[in-house]
Amino acid sequence: MLFHAVDVPDLPAYCQMPAHEALTSKVATQRWFSWGQIANWVCEACDAIEAVKLPVGAHIASVQKNSVEWFVLDFACQIMGFVHVAIDHRWPDPMVARLIKKSHSQLVFCPRPSTSFRLAGLKNVGTLDWQLNWKTPTILSGDLNRLIERAMTVSNDRPSQILFTSGTSGEPKGVLLSHHNLVSNALAKLEAAPQFEHDLRLNILPFCHAYARTCELSTWVLSKSRLAIANDWSDFLHQAGELHPTLINLVPHLANKLLHQEATQERLAPQEVVSRLGDNVRLLQVGGAPIADELWAELDKSGLPPLQGYGLTEASPVVCSNRVGKQRAGTIGPPVAGVELRVDTIGQLWVRGDGVMLGYYNDLAATQARIEDGWLATGDLVERDEIGHYRLMGRISEFIVLSTGHKVSPELIESRLENLECIDRALLAGENRPYVVALIWPAWSSLSLNLFTNDCRDTSDLNHQAFSKHLADSVLHILPDLPQYMRPRNFIFVLGSIDPELLTPKGSLRRKLVLTHYRAQIDEAYSVNSNNEVI
Repeated sequence: MLFHAVDVPDLPAYCQMPAHEALTSKVATQRWFSWGQIANWVCEACDAIEAVKLPVGAHIASVQKNSVEWFVLDFACQIMGFVHVAIDHRWPDPMVARLIKKSHSQLVFCPRPSTSFRLAGLKNVGTLDWQLNWKTPTILSGDLNRLIERAMTVSNDRPSQILFTSGTSGEPKGVLLSHHNLVSNALAKLEAAPQFEHDLRLNILPFCHAYARTCELSTWVLSKSRLAIANDWSDFLHQAGELHPTLINLVPHLANKLLHQEATQERLAPQEVVSRLGDNVRLLQVGGAPIADELWAELDKSGLPPLQGYGLTEASPVVCSNRVGKQRAGTIGPPVAGVELRVDTIGQLWVRGDGVMLGYYNDLAATQARIEDGWLATGDLVERDEIGHYRLMGRISEFIVLSTGHKVSPELIESRLENLECIDRALLAGENRPYVVALIWPAWSSLSLNLFTNDCRDTSDLNHQAFSKHLADSVLHILPDLPQYMRPRNFIFVLGSIDPELLTPKGSLRRKLVLTHYRAQIDEAYSVNSNNEVI
């Protein structure tokens, strides 16, 4: 576990460094908090959990945004041998309820009213009544030695965390990770991108996803550096100018926002980009999705060549990473320490090593479909260059990876759209974009007359604005249980019959050919603010 990695015999001294700043938070009147104060909060959280009298190994879910409480709960679970089930607070209540039930969580810590979960049919799930005491003194009030002894009884091979990722059906799968998975991966990342006690990282990525869980939280503790948490993009920019961070992790979507003025969307000059981050950033890491060559070049021009890597939740997540000072555009770098790679005959990347998950929780079939003899099938196609760097070439799976790092299973959304009487066919687009849009082939015979400009049902007479509103209302009705990022924001209406060359012998759409055929219209849909585009 994390506390083994920082050398448990030295933990009292490590935690009781009152002069060593660890955390800043605008929530409290005190600006900086030490590792000793954090350790005291962890002790208090352990006491609160222990009072519930759960068996060792029980699952405790959290449903909250990034906060001090989030990682204090996480550390407490590690010490006591519980599994922290991290659920994204932005997901709708029905999905949250399903994931709590699916993960067999016995306790939930969240800022939402617990009634929202009970109404969803949850039974035998308690809520953790614990609040962080900002006035906790520096000297530990709890029995630190008792906690150290408890932590020493927890094997590094035991499950530590469940993080959720999208499955082929679109329903998130629970990835079960051990203490060894998480710590070894963080140490490997630190070897590729060294970080130090004097560093200050400014966080905006969600802890409940693998990228920030490993590359923010674990590397923060292992490097004994300092952490600040931003509430949103505006707060991120404000804190950057105020705190002058040295380390920043972003997804491509946010990295692109960094280059533009919010009000006018005008591109900023290179020096302006550096200035808005506080003029002190020495390492900008961008991951979660591929970086476009143009974005990489613009960041490099600003003096912030992004350190790009590659990973997946099932690998804890880092598999490959460029090295500091040796960043290469268009590549994900070589493998990190403890990772073996092989490429099969079709070009698919397979991974074996310390970070490969224990499996999908309570889903043996899905686990066996991804792992063979210890090798994890990534579903990504790669090629290796002359110096051992890997380059992503596409994917076997049909997942859409948004520029925010979110993954969307298009089949799930498309099937629901096609269940609407007004839609004949639907196909989602959005690779490397901030949100998805949908190509729509209307089912003309089922459309009501009030969606046309006159009484005849000629395709040219379709009232596109009315149809768009009708479709948007329908989408909200059929996708209420899915996160916002999985819902199409714009609709592209295709008038006329489908070109036979875009269909398979079975009559289904050839996804790649369709996306290529309508590329210009899709690009146009992202360049306007309206809810529909007609082609």
